[in-house]
Amino acid sequence: MLFADTQTAFEEILGRMSAERPFVPAHWLKELRRSAIAIFDAEVTPGLADLSEVRRAAAIGARKQLLAAFSGQGAAGKKIFDALGLESALARRKGGKAA
Repeated sequence: MLFADTQTAFEEILGRMSAERPFVPAHWLKELRRSAIAIFDAEVTPGLADLSEVRRAAAIGARKQLLAAFSGQGAAGKKIFDALGLESALARRKGGKAA
């Protein structure tokens, strides 16, 4: 799903790069975030009310972790931001020093 949802945006980025226009990592991150959250919500949200309290809390926590990762937080977020050469908001607030 994620591949199919982001394929067009990825090809557009490659096209811009082929035309010697700069790659803007934040644009790619925004597309990945949009698609990942949409997929998560489509798969988890419809059955959320039917889950036990423990599983519902876990699902809510997983969504928060996904959002955090796309904000550059946690180990996954650090990997994403490092790969794209981006600095997280937390690192910017601390004067460029990652936590």
